[in-house]
This record gives sequence, C-alpha cells and structure tokens, in this order.
Amino acid sequence: MSVFLTKFLRNMNSILCVEHNTSRRDLLKVLGALGIAGSLPALSQALQPTKKSLRLAYMTDMHIVSGGRGSDAGIAMTLAHLQKNEKPELILTGGDNLTGTMGQELASAIGMRDRWIKVFRDAHKIPMIHCIGNHDVWGWNKQTSKATGNEALYGKNWSKEQFQMDKLYYSVERGGWKIIVLDTVREFENRYQGGLDDAQFEWLTGEVKTKLPTLVLCHIPVTGISPLLVGAGRLETDFNVPFGSCFRDQHRVVKLFDENKNVKLVLGGHTHFEEELTFNGITYYNGGAVSGAWWRTVEADLERRDKTDGIPRLTRSRNSYSMIDLNADGTFKIDRKLTNWKPQSAS
Repeated sequence: MSVFLTKFLRNMNSILCVEHNTSRRDLLKVLGALGIAGSLPALSQALQPTKKSLRLAYMTDMHIVSGGRGSDAGIAMTLAHLQKNEKPELILTGGDNLTGTMGQELASAIGMRDRWIKVFRDAHKIPMIHCIGNHDVWGWNKQTSKATGNEALYGKNWSKEQFQMDKLYYSVERGGWKIIVLDTVREFENRYQGGLDDAQFEWLTGEVKTKLPTLVLCHIPVTGISPLLVGAGRLETDFNVPFGSCFRDQHRVVKLFDENKNVKLVLGGHTHFEEELTFNGITYYNGGAVSGAWWRTVEADLERRDKTDGIPRLTRSRNSYSMIDLNADGTFKIDRKLTNWKPQSAS
C-alpha cells in the first residue's frame, strides 16, 4: 500500500468515523465499493491509529554544584515543571547528577550526594531508570580526592550506592519497548574515557537481539557532531577528538546497532549540547542539560573556557529536559522542554 493511500485512509477514517459517527465497518464497505479496499488486513492496519505506549521524561546532566549558583532550586523547579505540565510515566536520568566527585574529598562528595537525594530522588514518586555519568564516580583522581582505592565507596561503588543499584548496565522492558542502560564511563589514568569494555560489549551484543523496539540510554554519546565541536583540538590537517567526549569504540557499537534495526533511539548526554542525528535509520539524540551551562550564565560559561587553540567556543544548551513518547509500532516523538531557569550567579 502506498504512503499516499495509507495517509488518505487514515484521514478518511478520522473524518467519517469520528466527526460523523460512521462505523469503521461502514467505511470499509464504502472503500470496497470504490475498488480501493485492496487487501483487508493491510487496510485494517492502515486504519488503526498509532498507539502511544509509554511517556518518558529524559533528564540528563542535572549537576548539583557547590557555591551559590542555585542548582538545588533549579532542579526542584525543573521537577515541578515536569510533574505539573507533562505527567511522565517514567523518568530516565542520563548521568552527571553531581559535579566533580571524581576529584573531591569524600566528605564533600557525600554532602553533594545528599543534596541531590533530597531535591530530586526523594521528591517524587515517578519510577526512575538511572544511567551513571563521569561525575557520578568517586575518587579516581586520587591526588585531589585523597582516595587510596581501598574505600568501600571508591570508584563505581559510589555510583551503586547513590542510585541504589546492583548493576550499572542492565535492561528492562516497558510499554512494549526494551530499554538498555549502558555504563559508558571507563577509568583512564586519573580521568575517564567513554565506551564499553569487552565484557559489556559482549553483553550488549546479546541484548540487542530482540524483536522489541529498543531504546539505548548512555551518558557519554556513542557518536555525534558535538564531540567534534566540544572538546576537539584542531591539528594542522586533522581533528583530535578526546575519547572523553564520545565512545572510544564507537565504530563497533554503531556497527552493532546498524545490524540490529530494532534499535530505534540512542540517548546521550555529557556535552551539554542538544543534538539529533539519524544514521542508517537509527536516531542518536543528545538531550542537552537540565543544568544548561552548569547553572551559569551563558556569558560566564563562554568567558571561563580556554580560547588558546583558536577554536571559537559555542553556547551550551539552555536549561531543559526532554519528553519522549514511545509508540507501540516502534516510532517515537521527542519534544525538548525549556524550563526558563534564570541563573542566580555568573561564577
């Protein structure tokens, strides 16, 4: 059945069945008499409205911060806005709920974590699915955190405690979709890289072999344009893209998704830019940031960034979250929501 005829049938169904109380059976009779009914199963499918199966809120890069930037109030405002206006059935968090815990002393990190729990985790009853970010790991920078590596909360044990999870990569089924959550933060010296180790990649290879439409949730983007624009250093003949901005193993992960077309949507965060691109039929969406430019004004964020490499700095996303409607037929709709937060401090 052609796309044109399908759209025509749906419009006719809406006009006749809804506006004039004509039954769907009567409509089929009319179309049959006109000789355009064709295959009844195909026609029946065309007349069915697209069913929405799950409404998600995607909140990434909330960033509780130290100092006077008002991050607690900003997160509370965002959550109130979401609950009042959007009424999601499920919240996905995209990581980086805290700030700088990789290099903070434990007492400071605990204080920040407790603030996030109070302002976000315990402030609503909406079910949540969590993904960890690089700012949700404690102690990898041992020099500044004064960690030894032997602490009970060292590294990703901190993440498990913060989110009350046994596993940091896992999958669930909701509303006829499969949601795969990845742990995209890998330890590298006293910093981190983006990507998957071999064990997680092998696990993912099995998880994407499903008949269900699939959403993949990451913190560090698998791939995209923003890694080229955020952290890339310009060389004489090339770009040097740090693997803290995207997956180190993005080629094998993109190929895996390309071989499993049930993967429909891959969510990322981390860069504080909004980005949506479709590669070989799979959409890669970066959700910007609830914190915008880490709760700073745009001017302050641009001013603080190093400009010595000659690459112009770009304005980070405005404070926002995303609403995602997942449909039973594997389609989806993304709607970015600005919160209109006014930064309280430029520092």
